[in-house]
Amino acid sequence: MKHAILSMQRVVNFGSVLQAWSLREMIRDVTGETADFIDIENTPALETLADNKEKQEYGVTAKMSRSLLQRGKRWCFTRLSTWNKRKIRTFMEKTLRLDQVQPDQRYDHVIIGSDEVFNHACGVRLQLHGEVAQADRVLTYAASCGSARSEDIRREDLPRVREAMSRLQAVSVRDVGTAEYAAALWDGQPLRHMDPVLMGPLQGRKIRRVWLKKYLLVYAYGHRIRTDAEIDAIRSFARAKGLKTVAVGGSQFWCDLYIPASPMRMLDWFANADYVVTDTFHGVIFSVIHRCRFAAIIRPSNRNKLTSLLEDLSLEKRSTADMTRLAEILEAPVDYDAVDGILTRERQRAQDYLKEQLCDVQGTHQAC
Repeated sequence: MKHAILSMQRVVNFGSVLQAWSLREMIRDVTGETADFIDIENTPALETLADNKEKQEYGVTAKMSRSLLQRGKRWCFTRLSTWNKRKIRTFMEKTLRLDQVQPDQRYDHVIIGSDEVFNHACGVRLQLHGEVAQADRVLTYAASCGSARSEDIRREDLPRVREAMSRLQAVSVRDVGTAEYAAALWDGQPLRHMDPVLMGPLQGRKIRRVWLKKYLLVYAYGHRIRTDAEIDAIRSFARAKGLKTVAVGGSQFWCDLYIPASPMRMLDWFANADYVVTDTFHGVIFSVIHRCRFAAIIRPSNRNKLTSLLEDLSLEKRSTADMTRLAEILEAPVDYDAVDGILTRERQRAQDYLKEQLCDVQGTHQAC
């Protein structure tokens, strides 16, 4: 049997490519076969009614010095960021094998997800909602809508979206908001499963040392940690602890260092960090995998997925929108033994779901 994954595997960031890799490994563990990847079609998307909250957050003026030294630092960080993207693209080519995508290949199963496959950043894409021409059977695994809402779909487009989703044989989502989104558009009860990066084999990988000691890691989209309150709180905490501020992933000009890395090497920087500050879904997951003391910054665009993830892990106290609480959160210990118990149960549930969906053909169970 042939399986394929339809997701955001060509988005050049660590979360997207490691999510794609992890889901492929989960499918391999269940079926013994390697899933292919198929690409998002370059077809017009349906327009929606909502504003883009991500763009609104970048509307805040960034705190940046205009000194010659700082301008030189920004120039350097910009070029390091280009190098970082090159390392991610190499992972896409050599590890995910995205250069071998076959658009005309037909598949027994296409799994949509994970990532924000239902988001409205570029409108509603019917293919990502289930309209997959080259699949005999379509399902989702840990899909997310990000901050999208079903109410933002124009009334005249609702029948087309519901028709696309009616082709889904099973719907698995990763957060409460997406469960509500899917329930409004799909005739069935969505199941919830955790992200592949948490459920896959990354937690068991061997950790390597990094060349720096005593640092606070900052993981966010490029320049998104940009307000005075955010920057001052993070830098003050780091100075009090005698730590360097180190950015991985997106560049933050105010950090002491920016480290370009391959996806797997980036995880070593999490594992060796004294503390982590992040405002991304996968930044939290990378922190949990490596049992870091972390704080998650809550924003309008990440509230749905981050709040749900932290509640699922009983780690809701690690998040804040109030930067005056940063030190308190970072200093608090994390009960990772309890978290590991949750992850063990959820990994079994995820495996059972994939086994049920990928190993059952026309009502007759066949061993994978």
